[in-house]
Amino acid sequence: MSENNINSNHNNNNTHHHHHNQRRSPSPYNPRRFDKLAREECWNNAEIMKGRNPDRWRLDAVGNPICKALNGCRGPLCYQFDHIVPYSKGGESISKNCQLLQSFVNIYKSNKENISKDELKQVSPQLNFTSEQFDAIEYAIYG
Repeated sequence: MSENNINSNHNNNNTHHHHHNQRRSPSPYNPRRFDKLAREECWNNAEIMKGRNPDRWRLDAVGNPICKALNGCRGPLCYQFDHIVPYSKGGESISKNCQLLQSFVNIYKSNKENISKDELKQVSPQLNFTSEQFDAIEYAIYG
């Protein structure tokens, strides 16, 4: 009995409460959010990071390394799904209007349109991790 309580509490702590209703079901539908299929296509369309597992690592639209497990957080390897044409300017939440952007970059881009990749690179974290450092980070996240 107590083990079940521990497991159910553990599972509850892992849910993101602000996305609770949109996790799997399309209802209530949030048109600003990319659905699961669009997010998967967006990830798969992103540039592969040489020497890294493409199911775990990609390069964002301006070349920043990002880790799949770190969606929505604010650290240097974190990323967000970005509307290429901003949602506020009529951009749809579909895979062809989706790109991965490192979180700092996406926050900076906000609802700007036609912003240059060079400008976005200026606000990028500028990481120069070694392969061994990426290995350690990956091990810390995935085991």
